[in-house]
Amino acid sequence: MKTLKNPQLLLTLSGILLVCIFLTAQFSWRGPDKKGYTHVIDSDGKGYYQYLTATFISHNLSSQQSDERYIFKTERGAVNKYFAGTAFAMLPFFGAGYISAAIAHKPLNGYSPPFQRAISFAGLCYLCLGLFFLAKLLMLYGTDLRTTLILIVAITFGTNLLMYAVYHPSFSHVYSFCFVAMFLYFSKLYFTDQRLKHISLVAFAFGMIVLIRPTNGLIILTIPFLAGNYQTLKSSIAGILNIRALYPILIFLSVVAIQPILWKVQTGEFFVKSYVNEGFYFSQPEILNVLFSFRKGFFLYTPLALLSLVGLYVVGRKSKFQLYSLLLFFILLIYITASWWNWYYGPSFGQRPFIEFYPLFALLLSFLITFFKREHDQKIFLGVIALFVSLNLLQSFQYVKNIISPWNMNYQKYKYTFLRTSPKYYACLGGSNDITPYPREKVLLRNVFNDYEHQYINWTHSKLIDTGNEHKMAADFRQKEFNTACDIIADSALTKYRLLYAQIRLDRNEPVPSGKSGPLVGIVMSNSKKKNYHYQTFGINEIPNKTANQWQTFTYSVELPRVKKAGDVIRFYIWNKNKQELLIDNFRVVLYGIE
Repeated sequence: MKTLKNPQLLLTLSGILLVCIFLTAQFSWRGPDKKGYTHVIDSDGKGYYQYLTATFISHNLSSQQSDERYIFKTERGAVNKYFAGTAFAMLPFFGAGYISAAIAHKPLNGYSPPFQRAISFAGLCYLCLGLFFLAKLLMLYGTDLRTTLILIVAITFGTNLLMYAVYHPSFSHVYSFCFVAMFLYFSKLYFTDQRLKHISLVAFAFGMIVLIRPTNGLIILTIPFLAGNYQTLKSSIAGILNIRALYPILIFLSVVAIQPILWKVQTGEFFVKSYVNEGFYFSQPEILNVLFSFRKGFFLYTPLALLSLVGLYVVGRKSKFQLYSLLLFFILLIYITASWWNWYYGPSFGQRPFIEFYPLFALLLSFLITFFKREHDQKIFLGVIALFVSLNLLQSFQYVKNIISPWNMNYQKYKYTFLRTSPKYYACLGGSNDITPYPREKVLLRNVFNDYEHQYINWTHSKLIDTGNEHKMAADFRQKEFNTACDIIADSALTKYRLLYAQIRLDRNEPVPSGKSGPLVGIVMSNSKKKNYHYQTFGINEIPNKTANQWQTFTYSVELPRVKKAGDVIRFYIWNKNKQELLIDNFRVVLYGIE
């Protein structure tokens, strides 16, 4: 275990850890309200984490209530839609958080600061462990120490792995990254010495990979590449086709069996389709959007990955067998990732499903660096890597400060915010462009329109103005915070749909440009007692407006939750919070039901 005794590697890993702790304290724990640590366990991460709170705190794993976000109803009971591997990886840190909370007399509810900080440390520890296995893998392939250290720093700070170790440590990706690195290293080591303990560790790592996210089991397709050639692959497989194969098989099955056992506890069934009303569009993969779009293009937000794929040329020069193995893996990975119904994977930084496979991208980068024989060429190549690392750090800062949108970018927005970091760009983008929920089959429920030239059902307004042009009458917001609104009162027909989907269109004119803090579109859902259960706003302007007295048309699409009861009200309105000069015309709302 020479790597364990390598002071340069340990020093580099320690440096990475210290930098990440600083970034965690600065951007994750503090946050704009100085209470950022209360949001460490959030979004998808909260779903994974609920296995721990339900098992060890509320003790209701078998009787959870459906929330239609993390927990869904089945015929036999409520089930957590997420797989349990991430929670299993977090378990030791959850225990540490529990002990810390008890000692500090903090609430033992799973979400008090000691728990949140414990999960932050979980992300950082799995990051360093994954980088450790990555370093060992690189050196196993003959990469020199200097290049190895450069690459683990580049993969950390030059990709969105950083965000999911520091800012979103409750998501699954940093844990998957660690176990994929472990799988690749011990697989390669087994092909080198064919020792039983190494194939057993491969089985454990592969079990965790599948338990965290089953589609990541695609990593098994890299086995021929790791073997190096057909003869080695054949002899290595033959070497375990005996009683020795029983041990790694049992290890793998013991790990993946955790999930059906948990399903059995929750629903009484060993096998459940937990991702209710979600799925793949295998006949319509969004490959170009996944790889190149301004919304969430993998290569646009992580250009280091695109650079690394040039390393396939080096692999092909050495071995067509290895090249075809890797090509098959990457093609299927991209295809399956692009086939998921929500191809941009919700609010996130970059294309997060690729994070777990960065050890392979690092390996390809190492092949490229060693391919350049002249020191001058290597320096140029390392300079390009440094440039991409700098770009990633800048865009990571933009993501944290909400300069770039986590779900709703486009070319116009990307151009406006490119390389911008000043506070005037914080939360400067507006608009909403949610895709139609799975399975894209929607039922028209309402289509309401107001041109402010007549009195329409569902609409209210308090002040109009004659524009003196083709728009004729318009809602006049000068010195008014609120003016026009559309209230859709739900009948029993609306309550049968599991989701709603709204398409909104309006014309906007600002006699005086609003700049960053422009007017908002607001949507609120409330019951008959006027108690809100859903509220959201977004800017009318996609980027701050600089054009005075000009009509512009905007369209939006928004996914909305289920209506709870007949008589509930869905209100669409304009919030002119700064009481600026603003005119609104041709306001249309089309509401669909998603079964």
